[in-house]
Amino acid sequence: MSWAVTLVAGFVGMFFGAVGIFGIALACVKWYRIVSFEGGSGYFVIGLSIFGVIGGFVFSIIAARVACCFVSPDWYSQFGGALAIVLAVLAIILAYSYRGIDRIPSIDGKSINSVWEIRLPVAGKDQYLPHG
Repeated sequence: MSWAVTLVAGFVGMFFGAVGIFGIALACVKWYRIVSFEGGSGYFVIGLSIFGVIGGFVFSIIAARVACCFVSPDWYSQFGGALAIVLAVLAIILAYSYRGIDRIPSIDGKSINSVWEIRLPVAGKDQYLPHG
């Protein structure tokens, strides 16, 4: 009986993983300015949704079995564990994706209009400077 509940929890987690990563991918298209030329943004969103389906199913199955063994074999603990892990992974992906966006610089809430912009990598900025 518990394996049937685990599989149903896996399918529910798969659905939430696909819908959640679909929303995150749509936001990333806007944040990262992914071009829709020849369907580039569509392929990006659909490709990540496929990973959301697979990852949601795998993480949900694992979390449901762990909840069945360590919490209780009831259905609500398996569903709770499966949904909790999917939502936690989605929150981490969303936070990591939002952290990497390009923000417009501003002073006192007004955006800065600049003519020139120079970008250097933060970690390796010393490798571009002459030593001596």
